[in-house]
Amino acid sequence: MPAAVLDSRQTARHLAQQPTAVLFMDVADSVRLIEADEAGVTARWLGFVDQLETELAARSNGRIVKRMGDGLLLEFASVEGAIAAAFDATARIEAMNAGLPPEQRIQIRMGVHVGKVIRSAERDIYGKQVSLAARLMTLARAGQIVTSADVRDAVTDGVQAEFEDLGECYLKNLARPVRAFLVHPRGTSPQLVPMLVAEDLLPTVAVVPFTPKSDSAGQYALGEVFAEDIIGVLSRSSDLNVISRLSTSGFRFQDQPLDVVGKALNADVVLSGSYAGDVSKVALNVELAEVRSGRVIWAQKFRTDTKILLEQDGALRDLAHGLHEAIVDRRRLEAERREHPLSGGRGLRGDIEGGRHSRGLRRVRDLVPTATQTRVDLP
Repeated sequence: MPAAVLDSRQTARHLAQQPTAVLFMDVADSVRLIEADEAGVTARWLGFVDQLETELAARSNGRIVKRMGDGLLLEFASVEGAIAAAFDATARIEAMNAGLPPEQRIQIRMGVHVGKVIRSAERDIYGKQVSLAARLMTLARAGQIVTSADVRDAVTDGVQAEFEDLGECYLKNLARPVRAFLVHPRGTSPQLVPMLVAEDLLPTVAVVPFTPKSDSAGQYALGEVFAEDIIGVLSRSSDLNVISRLSTSGFRFQDQPLDVVGKALNADVVLSGSYAGDVSKVALNVELAEVRSGRVIWAQKFRTDTKILLEQDGALRDLAHGLHEAIVDRRRLEAERREHPLSGGRGLRGDIEGGRHSRGLRRVRDLVPTATQTRVDLP
């Protein structure tokens, strides 16, 4: 074996023995911000990055490894340093946004992981631990910091931070779920209210980000937006338990069987879909499947302007209302059968065919003339 190859492998093996706290951050919704004010957003972001780099150099406890347009890769000698820098970055961004209207404010999201990395001669870092930090960042919403369980376990008592358990989350290209945590400065995390026992009896729905028929980055963003808007509507219902977007987003890239998704998310029903189009036009196919039986109990497809779909009072909201009623009526039908097993639920079937959840679907058809509903007969 050539000496150069042997030396490079020995060097990589040696460097991999050094634990490093890795932090990924990027600008949330950067495409919209740059489209609205390219020069202003770019100037503010670069100013923030320069200040962050100067402060890290002064503290000698971390560095920016790489600038990636609207994102950054950083490394730290300890998780305490990484978390402190994440908190400081959040506070600095908030101060920078002071006085700006909401639509012009830059917001960042971050992912933090700790593990052994490989370092190149150019001081870049590589390895699965780096990739995991990037995947954790995708779970965060604007202004949030998501860490791995390894980070939570490595934190000492002196760190002024609180961790909120997100449970097992599926991440892109990872076969197994990863335990993830939201981290907040101490005293700022939301107060948790104990769940009522009765809520455990409510149907649980998981909305998986819709799959694009194109591989472009913009297409993937639309799938996240569609799912998030539907989750937002359903979560306001007192009749349903709705799985968080943080837990369902990992299934966007995984072609998993219905029973696997249902078991992983502890869901009774799963909404999934596919779409084609762009920021102006979109064709959407959605279906609601019952995990226990594997049957599709409700489905719909339509083609419309993307703007109409995403409006506050648009077709997507009414689709969510129709979906809500379909789930609730399905449970009512099951209860009717248990109470009157010989009736076959015929009285309730008529209510479903002409009842409340069809109003939402009629509203979709009013807004979108090309919308069609597939009614799946219940047994």
